[in-house]
Amino acid sequence: HTALGGQELLEEVGLERVHRRCAALRERLVEGCRAAGLDLRIADDPGHRSSIVMVAMDDPKASVAELDRAGIVVDHRPGYVRVSPHVYNTAEEVDQVVAELVRIREDGAGNSR
Repeated sequence: HTALGGQELLEEVGLERVHRRCAALRERLVEGCRAAGLDLRIADDPGHRSSIVMVAMDDPKASVAELDRAGIVVDHRPGYVRVSPHVYNTAEEVDQVVAELVRIREDGAGNSR
């Protein structure tokens, strides 16, 4: 029952609009990460990408902990921080994720690449 409110809201906004918004946020994340020199694991063709962006980090678990301290909720998989922006995220939040990943890399907390 608790999910119904969210589902109703998404249906009201329209799933096509939700998809476009998620794709735009994902591409902003991809472009920001690439510009910062971060390595990504994503499909080459944007048309085949999901909203999940895998960012290579030497210590993903430590990186996720650092991001959590900055108020950013992400997850990790072996070798990667898993970022998945959604319709409720802002462009500024996506930019903050990129900035924090760069900071973590530069501080050596989660990546030495």
